[in-house]
Amino acid sequence: MKVLHPSSERLGLWIAFLVGAVAFVFAPAAVTEPPDPDSFPATFSHLRDFQPLTAETGWVWLDDDLYRTTDAGRNWTLITPPTAGMELSAVSFADALLGWAILTQLEAGEVMRYALAHTTDGGQTWQTHSLALFEPHEVEALAGAVYVQFINERTGWLVVKRATSRNFNLGVLFRTDDGGATWERLSLPIGEPVHFTDEQVGVLAGDVMGDDAHLSYRTDDGGETWRAVASDAPQRPPAAGITHERQITPGVKWAVSTSSSCASNGICRQASRLLRTFDGGQTWQAMSLPETTPTETSFTETSLAPNVAGDRTLAFQGQGFDKCNYPSLTQGQAWAFPNSPYQAVNLYIGGSSRGCANSGLSASVLAQLTLQGWRFIPTWVGPQAACSGYNSRMSYDTGVAYAQGVAEANAAVDVATNLGLTMNDGSGTVLYYDLEIYDQGNTDFACQEAAKSFISGWSAQVRARGNTAGVYGIPRNLITFVGIANVPDVIWPASWVHSAYNASAHVWNLNYIDNSLWSNHQRIRQYAGGHDETWGGVTLNIDSNVSDGVVAVVPIYRGELVTYLYDNEMLVGSTQVAEVRLKNTGMNAWDADTYLAPGDVANPFHDASTWVSSTRITTTAGVAPNEERLYHFVLRAPAASGVYTINFGLVRENVGTSRLWFPRPSIGEIQFVISVNPPPTNTPTPSPTPTITPTPSRTPTPSSTPTPSMTSTPSQTPTPSETPTPTATRTPFTGTPEFAFFPLVVRDAGQ
Repeated sequence: MKVLHPSSERLGLWIAFLVGAVAFVFAPAAVTEPPDPDSFPATFSHLRDFQPLTAETGWVWLDDDLYRTTDAGRNWTLITPPTAGMELSAVSFADALLGWAILTQLEAGEVMRYALAHTTDGGQTWQTHSLALFEPHEVEALAGAVYVQFINERTGWLVVKRATSRNFNLGVLFRTDDGGATWERLSLPIGEPVHFTDEQVGVLAGDVMGDDAHLSYRTDDGGETWRAVASDAPQRPPAAGITHERQITPGVKWAVSTSSSCASNGICRQASRLLRTFDGGQTWQAMSLPETTPTETSFTETSLAPNVAGDRTLAFQGQGFDKCNYPSLTQGQAWAFPNSPYQAVNLYIGGSSRGCANSGLSASVLAQLTLQGWRFIPTWVGPQAACSGYNSRMSYDTGVAYAQGVAEANAAVDVATNLGLTMNDGSGTVLYYDLEIYDQGNTDFACQEAAKSFISGWSAQVRARGNTAGVYGIPRNLITFVGIANVPDVIWPASWVHSAYNASAHVWNLNYIDNSLWSNHQRIRQYAGGHDETWGGVTLNIDSNVSDGVVAVVPIYRGELVTYLYDNEMLVGSTQVAEVRLKNTGMNAWDADTYLAPGDVANPFHDASTWVSSTRITTTAGVAPNEERLYHFVLRAPAASGVYTINFGLVRENVGTSRLWFPRPSIGEIQFVISVNPPPTNTPTPSPTPTITPTPSRTPTPSSTPTPSMTSTPSQTPTPSETPTPTATRTPFTGTPEFAFFPLVVRDAGQ
């Protein structure tokens, strides 16, 4: 394969750069769907976009460079437009010769500058001129992404997606009818790319807020107005590993296939491959790609000691990502480290401006994600700045704004408590407030003062409740909080310097924020905006983050039944001492709220004189991970005879408004079956409650052998003239503890 430069020609090796690894590319081969992604030639760290123009001609955007082929990838020509220090942000060709590229640059004061490059000879030469799309200091001008489409030499559309957190999806549309010389500003329901089939008809698909409610829109007047329409269902599922397709005709397409892996040496590889089909995807042919310069990168991860507010936070150094809705358990498992370099994920837990439903978010889900290895960045999206233009805004009055900050902190802590992120008293976690960009021109001082007062109230109350207070925002806004009465403990700056995962990303050298500020493991940096990544065979659209700051962790409490021993027959009203040996198989020591508990509140064998309460038999506090402990407890037979099945289990009380069981009671509680018999003739007085003598916690007991000291004796010694009392059988545990491997499961209070 050759990579041709306008002024020179050289033979290039077929090299694959996979986010830090090198692989050799072999000759193209035809394959039958579904293809094996690893069997195709691969290249470079980030294939940002591509466009087929004919079956043989097209372009690819690799890292920061643009390449063109006229022979289906056998040769590539470098056609990157001169950027003059600006960044290539979007590309579109109307045919093999006519092309446009959008260039951007973030200047001092976080002002975005735009320019348009145009070619009429397939990229051999370019003409560039600046674009005046926005008024000075417009918030909408700060772009998170830019998309462009031209359908002929005159007509094109440009979308500027506003730089926001994943919770929002906003954008502005521009249209040109003179090849890009002038642009008309139009509205857009969401900040996603538009696709026009002619000068009037276009479609738009994406998510209203973040990635929650997926909708499609259509225009019949060139983008002047849009209406929601039903989403078109795909005619066929995508081929295995294929993440993007571009169609020339229904039969002729180009596509990108992506695979990824992380090695034990810390190098993560994400391979992109270019394919084409002539039969609508029944078979695919691999295309060679141009040479790029490989750069070895690897991730490092260090988990430091628990930070600031107890055992629910961690000062974490490593990579994280955020998306609107929390990852499903399937997605979480596919992306779990070391399948991907990411180990922390954002959670939008609530707030009046939250657009991400996260309707299934619960303590149980977080526990299961924790078992997969995830840490969390809990985020609250409440009122935005008074001058921001969002529907929910804080007051301009500083006193009211402070009180609003306090109220938002209380609401956030309460939700975090119900999710099991805090300790039982609502303390111990970290909470970040999502405050989007405001007062871009730095002229609305009343708005600034209100925002500072609000964040002061937020920080004060989050800390008063025993938690760590954080704020997400752009550096220019975050720096204003240095001098307020209650400075946030930690920050999460949105400062995008890469286009996708980058192992060399760090939290330092931010605009406006000196490295001496928030320097003690107090920063998370959002370094890449919305983009697709594929790990573990699952593709997600994410923002990328690097952390040297505080994240939330969820303690995992689990237990295993080692053995039990009890009498399977009793007399009505009599008592016995049963025993169970339990093992802590979780990640955390059992604390003061961990109990051996009955499966039902109305347990008929409740012994009021020895049990803690009707819902708690005895505490199991102080058992360390992997430690076993033997527990004795009294069972008092009910007054009615019959055969009873009674259940017991490990439970954490007072977690939010729920009882967290481990294991799930319905499939794995400790279960006793006891026959309660009527008293014999001349019923004697029942024996008194026996005294429990605790067995030392470290005394081993065979898993299926009764403890000698617990050998059963009849509760009554009958006289010769009495009807003999049935002899009870001491029942040992001999099975496999089914419940030993289940995480916390929420059970309603009182059950």
